[in-house]
Amino acid sequence: MSRLNYGSAKIVQVAKEKDFIQAGPIYKSGNKTVHHGICFGDSGAGLQGFRKQRVFLLGIHSFGPKICHDGSPFTLTDIRPYAQLICYLTGICYHLSSFI
Repeated sequence: MSRLNYGSAKIVQVAKEKDFIQAGPIYKSGNKTVHHGICFGDSGAGLQGFRKQRVFLLGIHSFGPKICHDGSPFTLTDIRPYAQLICYLTGICYHLSSFI
């Protein structure tokens, strides 16, 4: 049985030379003191951002710490460098260069 959980995480760092975003910890919805981390099997999950009442996909979970639920930062692939390719392949086109 699969389970979908939502939470919020702060972007900690964006790599200048590579396509990585580091974020975390994840705070459970409605609770800013309880946090958990990314676990095995979460690869491919998206990091969304909100701007001007719109939701944008900013990153896709790549890897995280070996210990789940410790609240450590985790790494995502920054999709902004791939926006043109995504637009070409899917027809979903938007500009993210100034988002982060």
